[in-house]
Amino acid sequence: MKVLHINYSDSVGGAAKACLRINEALRVENIESSVLTVEAKLNNQYVTSLSQKFLLKIWANFLFILEALIIKLNVKKNTVPFSTGIIGIDISKHKKVKEADVIHLHWINHGFLSLKNIKKLTSLNKPVFWTFHDAWLSTGGCHVKAGCTNYLNGCGNCPVLKNQKTNDLSKKLFKNKSEIIGESDFSVITPSKWLSNEVKQSSILKNKTVSVVNNPIDTNLYLNADKSKAKQTLNINTEKKVILFGFIKFKTVSHKGIDYLMEAFELLKQTAASKDILIMGLGLSEGDIKKLPFESIFTGYVKDENKLSVIYNAADVFVAPYLEDNFPNTVLESLSCGTPVVGFNTGGIPEMVDHKKNGYIANYKSAEDLANGITFVLNNPYYKILSDNARKKVEDNFSYKIIAQKYIALYNQKLNKTV
Repeated sequence: MKVLHINYSDSVGGAAKACLRINEALRVENIESSVLTVEAKLNNQYVTSLSQKFLLKIWANFLFILEALIIKLNVKKNTVPFSTGIIGIDISKHKKVKEADVIHLHWINHGFLSLKNIKKLTSLNKPVFWTFHDAWLSTGGCHVKAGCTNYLNGCGNCPVLKNQKTNDLSKKLFKNKSEIIGESDFSVITPSKWLSNEVKQSSILKNKTVSVVNNPIDTNLYLNADKSKAKQTLNINTEKKVILFGFIKFKTVSHKGIDYLMEAFELLKQTAASKDILIMGLGLSEGDIKKLPFESIFTGYVKDENKLSVIYNAADVFVAPYLEDNFPNTVLESLSCGTPVVGFNTGGIPEMVDHKKNGYIANYKSAEDLANGITFVLNNPYYKILSDNARKKVEDNFSYKIIAQKYIALYNQKLNKTV
């Protein structure tokens, strides 16, 4: 069986990381799996980039800029991510596509694949799967719904668009999706039950089969290690209680819940134990870290996963204040390293974090309860049990072998039907 995963990048964004991990998990189970991307920054022998060919690279860059221009002209600044799905590259005749027995789509925006390109892939008489890493295909263009329910009525009056009206761009894109997706044969996979329930509400996907398969993680790489040694490796005082969190865009991505986290930090500052707290920001810049009310350090963007494992092990708690997130890799990585997680009762997080067993599920949008959760973990006399439970949750549910077997079963089911 030859499986081809298709994702815009091999390194940028959570979808890229999840895609490569699924690919690796399948290869561990002796499946001939590979990845096709536009952008490739990692030296991975199983990734093929369209940009390796000069003319394709120029064309892909042009489409990326064109898509960005359309969004800039139509979408307000500092809102949720938005994509059109109307421009892209026809890869149906690409060598990797021709050789594949199974085509597995992931994040295909930025002008990579249009909906018409995808329809063409579904007409090749090969099983096509599409893992949704966000809610984009169920809306007129937004990747994150952020509480908006307009998609239930076919979009229109979109709050993220500059020109809101009944028949605005979101309405037109929704109609376009409905028509093309209705004529395209593919199976939907969501990493969380939450996203599965969300996308099923959209009329765009009313006739699609939706399966839930969680994202996998390499439990041999993300191991739970001695926290004191991990802190020493990073030159952190071993007496400090380290709170870890991570963002790429500190100001502009509101659905990541940064305001609630900052408020929770201020509440923690008022406690007697605040002098022992150190904040570690993952993926942040120095300018962002200066906003924090505690002694703090920043890691910047960390590409080396061995170093990431050390960072998670140096933390005593990971805080994920996300207001809408499918199945965060950061939460998965933290739990695998035995570091308890605190997050809101939303998205896929409650499927990963068991309240007061391997972390704490806070009331939605309650900074006070977020602070309570952090305190619960840091001051817990049974911290080792929380840590052991975190690791066990991952080993029992999200290891490479477990997730790969679920994908293989889905692939075989479809392949048997097409024979």
